[in-house]
Amino acid sequence: MPGHKRKYPVRFSPKRIKKMMQKDIEVGRMSMAVPVIISQALEIFLKSLLIKTFLVSQSKLSNTLSVAHMKQCVESEKPFQFLTDVMEQALCQGDGRAMSIWSLYRNNRREVCVQEPVEREQRMELKKMLNSRDDVSSSSCDKFGHSLFSPSKHR
Repeated sequence: MPGHKRKYPVRFSPKRIKKMMQKDIEVGRMSMAVPVIISQALEIFLKSLLIKTFLVSQSKLSNTLSVAHMKQCVESEKPFQFLTDVMEQALCQGDGRAMSIWSLYRNNRREVCVQEPVEREQRMELKKMLNSRDDVSSSSCDKFGHSLFSPSKHR
């Protein structure tokens, strides 16, 4: 159908990809499928890069992906070696703005203790206990002795 707009299941906008491609003088006309295919190829490439970088960060026992992890991934994996120049520039620049914003998020991080999962029956009992309480100012502890209203390391 002419004039019928199609939606493609891609993460990157084909319209934006087409605009970027048309900025190049050598690129002429292209069919509608080209930006969609490039979008899918870009998604697959980035997914593989992030998975390999994640594996590098896991091997270093790190919880955060960093530029150093990505650099190590680019240097060790043959398909990504064309990115070595870009990685060198990223390491040299050291975007101070991003670091200052990131530090705001990291300072507010709380410690979380890992407990065994609460069984369904225990959750139902806790809900009944909470619903049956009329007065909030009375003793506010659950059946395990933990405070219900103040943060605790044991929760």
